[in-house]
Amino acid sequence: MLDSFWKNVRRNEGCWEWLASVGGPGYGQFWAVVDGRRKLLTAHRVSFELHHRKLAPGECVLHRCDNRRCCNPDHLTVGTRADNNADMRAKGRGQKGAGNGHAILTDALVVAIHDDARPQAEIALQYGVSIPTVSMIQREKTWKHLWSHSGAVTLPERAA
Repeated sequence: MLDSFWKNVRRNEGCWEWLASVGGPGYGQFWAVVDGRRKLLTAHRVSFELHHRKLAPGECVLHRCDNRRCCNPDHLTVGTRADNNADMRAKGRGQKGAGNGHAILTDALVVAIHDDARPQAEIALQYGVSIPTVSMIQREKTWKHLWSHSGAVTLPERAA
């Protein structure tokens, strides 16, 4: 496994880039047999364990360099899920609502969808989203930063 692992890493002065498969979140990944079972592993976690120590359950490997493909053990540190989330926020990722790079709606459009009394299929068609997306917005299950505890929208432009 180690030979095939290192064939997929380009070692440079800075980041050691993973060259093979990358998962949805952007982390290097590969399949390996571990304890007789086939498992999907992430390259940065394997590199950390090869160079530092075995990770305990629940531990996360954080990238100091913020390069998800990086396997350089000098760029990797261990932390908790809370540490990982704080690191993500400090680096400007994990934004809510329209600040999220994947969002296709603005806060104002979400408020309009929330207040729209038409059938959800019509609303979804108009805004180019799915019916479940409309449902989740109207039930205040997503875009939670817009809804106060009383159910009122926190945006100032909302009509009373």
